[in-house]
This record gives sequence, C-alpha cells and structure tokens, in this order.
Amino acid sequence: MIWEFKMGLLEKALKYKRDINRMGRETLIDRIKGPAETDMLHGEPGEELREARELSAGDGPGNGVLPDDSDAVRDDMDFENTGNADDLAGNGEMSSSPQNQSPSGTGNPPDEEDDIFTLSEDDLKDVFEEAHADSTDDIFQLPEMDEGSPLDTLESQKGVTLPDEEGVKDSEKQKGVEEVAPSEARGADRALKEGPLGPDDEPSLPSKREQSADGSDSGEVLPAVEKATDLESGSERERDVVSEDRAEELRLTGERDAVKKPYKKFQDFLVIYEVGKEIAAAESRRELYDVILFSVMGQIGAASSSIMIPSPDDENKWVIVDSRGVTIDNPLLYFNADDGIMSDFLKSKGIIDVEQYKGLPEYRDEYYKFISVDARLISPLNYKGSVNSAIILGDKITIGDYSEEEKDFISSVCEISAIALRRISAIEDLNEDKEKYRTELDYIAEMDSLSRKLVESASMSGLNKTLNDTFKEMGISSYSIFMSSEKDNRFIPLFVEDEDLITLRESKFGLKQHSSCIRYILELGDSARISDFSRVSEINEAFGEKLLRKMSHFWVYTFKIGINLIGFLVVFRINNAEEDIVDKKLRRLTRFLFPYVLSIQVFDAQEKRYIDSIEVILRRIEKELDNAKNLKIPLTIMLFSIKNFKRYYSLFGHSEARRLIDSIEETIINRLSTHDFSARMDRHKILVVLPGKNKKYAVPLANAIRNEILKGFKKKEMQLLVTFLTAEYPLDGEDLFSLLDSID
Repeated sequence: MIWEFKMGLLEKALKYKRDINRMGRETLIDRIKGPAETDMLHGEPGEELREARELSAGDGPGNGVLPDDSDAVRDDMDFENTGNADDLAGNGEMSSSPQNQSPSGTGNPPDEEDDIFTLSEDDLKDVFEEAHADSTDDIFQLPEMDEGSPLDTLESQKGVTLPDEEGVKDSEKQKGVEEVAPSEARGADRALKEGPLGPDDEPSLPSKREQSADGSDSGEVLPAVEKATDLESGSERERDVVSEDRAEELRLTGERDAVKKPYKKFQDFLVIYEVGKEIAAAESRRELYDVILFSVMGQIGAASSSIMIPSPDDENKWVIVDSRGVTIDNPLLYFNADDGIMSDFLKSKGIIDVEQYKGLPEYRDEYYKFISVDARLISPLNYKGSVNSAIILGDKITIGDYSEEEKDFISSVCEISAIALRRISAIEDLNEDKEKYRTELDYIAEMDSLSRKLVESASMSGLNKTLNDTFKEMGISSYSIFMSSEKDNRFIPLFVEDEDLITLRESKFGLKQHSSCIRYILELGDSARISDFSRVSEINEAFGEKLLRKMSHFWVYTFKIGINLIGFLVVFRINNAEEDIVDKKLRRLTRFLFPYVLSIQVFDAQEKRYIDSIEVILRRIEKELDNAKNLKIPLTIMLFSIKNFKRYYSLFGHSEARRLIDSIEETIINRLSTHDFSARMDRHKILVVLPGKNKKYAVPLANAIRNEILKGFKKKEMQLLVTFLTAEYPLDGEDLFSLLDSID
C-alpha cells in the first residue's frame, strides 16, 4: 500500500506566523507548540521527510509497508482534509483523490519531487521510531526550538519598520507595531482573541470574485481554480482553492467569513415583496380575497382566515364575505360596529387579540360570536385612516402564539391589501358608472328615435300604431294609456293594444276622476310596480275580478302637472324577462308621451269632428258644487249679459266688438280670486262661478264689474246695456240645473 504526502501547509502556517509577529501580534502557534516550532524553522521545506526517504531507500527495497504504529505516524503528520476516520481505519490506505489533498494551495509545485514522494510502511516505521526514541508517553511531543521564545522575538522587533505588503494598509501595520509595547500579557491575550484561525482554530477561507470576460469585477464570489497533477494518471485536474493574497487580506482586516449569512429581515422583506406583487396583480375582489387569505395562512400558519366588510345595505353591519379553513353556517351572521369589540377595533385601527376579551361579562355575547367564526386576531385594512375591511385569523397551527414579527407581517400585508382594495373598488365604481351611462345613452338614443316617430304621427290612429309597435319591441303584450276626459269626468283608456286582451275598449271601461282608485294611483308617485295587485282593494273595486284574472302585471306610470293628474300608463302583461330594463324605458317614455298625446288631440281633425265645450264647463261647475256640498259652504253663480251687443256690433264692426269681449274678460279675471272661474256661455253671455261665496259678496262684485265695463266703452252713438243675475246654493237650488234655471 502506498501513502502519498503533499507538503506546504506547515510552510504556509510558518510564513503567516512570521508576518503576524512582524506586525507585533501573536498567533495561536506562539502559545501552543506545534509543527511550526520544530527544526523545520532552520531547514529547507521538506528536509526532514526527505531524510526519512533517504533512510528508507538505504534500508530496504522500499515496499511502502507502514509499521504497526502507523496511526501514530498519521497523527504526527499535519495533514488537512486527508479523509475521514473510516477511510484510515478501514483499509489502511489513504486516497489520492483531490479531496484528500490540502485545499490551501500553498504547497510546492507538483513538479518538485521533494514535496510529493512515496514511503513504504517499514521505512516510515524506522524513521519515526528513531525520531521518537526519547518519547515515552506522548507521541506528539516535538523538539524544542533552538532560538528564543516568540515573546523574546517580539521584544527584539520593537521599533522595526515593516516593508509594505500587498493588501495591508500602512496605518494598520504601524498600529500593529505600536501595540506590542505595553506588555507581553496583552499581546498573549490578543493572540488568543484574534488568532489567525479564529475562536475554534478553524480558518474561513475566502474566495475570489468571478472576473467577467472584459476583466471587470462581476460582484459574484466564486472559488478560484488551480490545476494539480495526478501522480498516477499524470492528468491535470482542477480543484477549488482560495487566493493567497485575498485570504491574507481578509484575515488582516478582521473579516471572518468571505460570504456573510443572509440577513433574516431581508428575507422577510422579499416575502412581503412577492406577496405584494400578487396582491397588486389582483383584478377583482375575488382574486384579491384569494391572495390575501392564502398568503396569510401560508406564511403565518393560521388555521383559518376570513374577510369581513361592511354590508352594502347597512354600513353599521359587518359581514363575512369569504373564508378559508372555516365554514360559516349562519349566512345572516353580522357584527355590529357599535358593539364593544368591533367598536374598540374600529377606534384603534390596529390588530386586536380576541382572547383579551375572554372572561369579560360585557363582551361575552360578542366574544362567542367571534369564536363561532374561529377568530383569534382581527387585522384592519386601513386606507388613509379609513377601515374599509378586515382580516380575521384563527389560532396558529403550530405550537406557540403569534409573535410580534408575525403581527408586523400581517399588518404589512393588510396595508398593501387596503391600497389594492381601494383601487379595485374605484375600478368597480367606474365600470358601474360606465355601464350605467352606456345604458342611459342607449335609452336616450332609443327614446329619441321613438319621439321622432311620435312627432311624425299627425293623428290619433297613427300614434296608436306607433305605440303598439314600440311596446311589442319591449315585450309588452297588453297595456293601456288613460287620459282625463272633462266631458265624461273620467279617465278613459285612450290607447290599448290592437288585440285588446283585457277588453277595456269593448267594455267601455273608465275610472271616475275622484274615485278611490285614482286617489290610490296619485299616492303611488311617478311610477310603481304592484306585485300583489289583486289584493289591493282600490284596484279590485275599480277593475273587478273578471278583468283582474286577465292580468299578470300591474305597473303604473303617471304624468302630472302640479297636483293635477293628466294621465297614466298601465302595463298588464309582459313577455320580456328583463323587466328592469323595460321599467327604465317606460319611466323615460312617460316623460314626453303624454305631452305628445295632448298636442295631437288638439290637431287631430278626426277628434274635432264634434266639439262640446259647454259640457266641459258644466262638469267643472258640477265638480265645484259637489265640493261645496261636502264642505257645507255656499256657492254663487253670476250671469252677465250684454243686451244690445248685436246693435253695438252693427255700429262699430267686428274689431270693436272683439275688443269689447276682450275687455270684459280682462276685467273679470282681475276681480276674481284663486278658486273663482268664469266662462263665455254665448256670444253675449258670461258665466262667473264663486265657490264659498254668497250673494252678499257676489252682488257688490257684480256691480263693480258692470260699472267698469260701461265706463270703458261709453259712446255718443249708443249706451251699452249690461245686466247680471245671481243664484246661491243652497238658497236658490241644490243642483246645477236648478241654479242655472234661476239665472236664465
């Protein structure tokens, strides 16, 4: 069996020791005798082993067999990284692989035979028996040095100026020389504390920085590479070595490690950074909730996590919208913001531990409510002082409580999440407004098209056809537009679908203007969607059970001028599933539909084939008379008559006669109060109605009006003759025709 030895580590240690001693410092070698203080101090490197080889060559054939105390020989040799104990004890053979050679790279070049040689076991036995002949018990005992002790050497080197060395600053060298002077003990202590091999006598070997292709420093620390020659194969191999100059520089400047351990907080920052990127990438509330819950549970190790936000219907009620690791059995569960724990949480705007409220009677109910959702910590998502949501965490899966560092991590995640949630909320609001405005624009465009069609309809029949086509496109199969009729004193169905599914036109249906159904419709406001309309007594009384069975809906859209109801639209059947869209369109439609209907009624020749203006006046008087009966107040009517109007027209012509009528109209209007009204009943007769007034008030008023008319139209050619008659309810009659007969 062949043993291979590589010299150089002892030489390196000796050289380093001398350099440190020149600087006025001691090494561990100065306190503990070792190979560095043997006779090799005065001889050439490898001389002792070379002599052993010569002895071996002279004594025998050099078969390389080690003596029985080969273990002692191996221990006495100062090898580094020569393999583990199993390799030495198992087969008595040392590997020649690169791992069993010194990585320091400080030995002689491979081509020098003095450093690398082969000894037989018998030769080595003879050499070491002779070398340790005087040693009795300790085979590691080394010969004494011929020269003085290290302290004597240091004393002799006081004041010596050291030459500049590469990698060592002059200031550090001078400082090292001056520090030797105080005492030998101080130097010895410093040697123990600042030894070249550190507290554990184990050097930390730095590595070179990787050089880029252009020679610049890339900043990455990599081991240098040096070639060595395998003795058996003769091939070159590469092994990791540390630059000698860099190793000395790091040791002299006090650096213990070439590569420092990672900074723990920096690693935490990286985790928060990665989580923050995931949070920022979320585009919806669902994605954001997933990232928050999984990140906190995964990094902290919580058993469960939940998101709690204010309810859209009531901001004072906080509800859980998403959970992981826990199931919420009660969907109606909420936490009141005014309760004790929630109130403290919203005021503090920081993380609170639910366990601190355990055992407090005033918080008992709320505490158990939080326990039911596996709550241990509550952390707010705080954006500019406003808490818009919160994270609920359960107990930790691992042993122990939440640490301050973990709470800081949770707070950081919540702070980032609050910003992301605010951004997503703003985007959702903008998208909602965008969709709303887009829908409104579509409605406006559709209603503009419909309004142009209505304007083009110059008759009631044309308008009816346009409305039928429009409602069919909306999915409305049955409808009716009711308009007020002064002639009938009712609201009549002016427009219905062609099929007349409810049979309103066939039954000549109408609603009295003062009926309970009309009052109910007035109380509904601008629009109403009555779901259970068959149970409404006012509707049931007006339409009857027969008509109600034909209806599936009862949507009402009114058009009023002031407090006066002009008309209303009723939808009875709808085939469109998108009822909300239909409702929005009908609300916009009624704003301009009824004015068009009123206008077309005026210009429609077919509707004007018969005009009954007297009936309209009589209906109004009858309405005021019914009101007076209900209020038990008087009502007086006056009839002014111009007896010689025909002669006046003959003398002065049409223009003067027209001016006379206009002057009378203006005089009467100026004399009447708010609820009084008047009407021209004939070409020379004017009727005045005074609700709530009796004859004592009416007669002086009538005289004043007559005198003013006569004064304004006093002529030399003729004198106007104006008379009046009065009738009072209930003195002169209790109905309309009795009163009219009294003044006729």
